[in-house]
Amino acid sequence: MIEEWECDRIQDNFFTEKLWIKVRHNYSKIYPDERFPDLKSWKVNYRILKQNTQIPLNFTYEDLVFPYDLGSAYLNLVDSIGPLYTWILPWGGPNGDGINFIKDALKEDQIKLPFPIDGSNFDDPKSTFFGIDDDNELVTSNDWANYLGETLNDFGVDLETETYDDSKNK
Repeated sequence: MIEEWECDRIQDNFFTEKLWIKVRHNYSKIYPDERFPDLKSWKVNYRILKQNTQIPLNFTYEDLVFPYDLGSAYLNLVDSIGPLYTWILPWGGPNGDGINFIKDALKEDQIKLPFPIDGSNFDDPKSTFFGIDDDNELVTSNDWANYLGETLNDFGVDLETETYDDSKNK
């Protein structure tokens, strides 16, 4: 299952130029012989964008596909901890090995964007670049907050011990 703070981080940075430059870069690394897909939305989008922007015009956060989300909390739980009847049994466990999880292959094939979107590979190895805020200042994992003012610390992420940022800089 995707963590809530990861969804919030992507949603907050969805319409930033830096995020889409990174998505296109990751896509070209994973699929070197393919052209970046023309992303379309079922929603009409009336945003005004610059002439040569990297941000897709008619593509919204709601159209983004998370391949490890199977569509319901129950299916996600069954995938990660096993069938309902084994939840109270001490020897119960996941259907698979507990490390590799089912992907929603149909949805992932629709756009094939690299997931999770890697925000690293920038000059500052101590923090992950998330975008530019309203004041045109860099937003990193240490000072990121969603629209409610919640930080990664509010979601239980300890940035000093978490290897999330460090593993992506290697």
